[in-house]
Amino acid sequence: MGTLFRLDSGSALASAIISYVLSLLSIYIIALIADALAPKFASKKNILNAFKAVVYSMTPSRIACILYIMPSLSILAFLAGLYGIYLFYLGLPLMMDTPKEKSTSYIIVVIIVTIVVNIVIGAIAEALISPLI
Repeated sequence: MGTLFRLDSGSALASAIISYVLSLLSIYIIALIADALAPKFASKKNILNAFKAVVYSMTPSRIACILYIMPSLSILAFLAGLYGIYLFYLGLPLMMDTPKEKSTSYIIVVIIVTIVVNIVIGAIAEALISPLI
């Protein structure tokens, strides 16, 4: 079972701000990478459309994160994440004008990049927040 600890309000606010800023940074980095990868998959390079696709597909999971407050509802947050992947699957080829034969590999590569970026951002967040606890 988990460990219970309490934060003072200043530390809690600082860790919340750090987490929020880093999550926004991860979205921006993923959009930049998706745009940079576009020519490799015969897609049109367009940072605005890459940003739209990434933000729109990550919105359900970002909103559903509030469900992690109650562990019994965490399955709904997981389902929202899957729905976000489905939105990404539908939206990225349209937004980046990717040919049908290359769209699946483009989506898979960007999803892998998303996982790696979120792991790195999570490690950075942990390193910045740990001294506050």
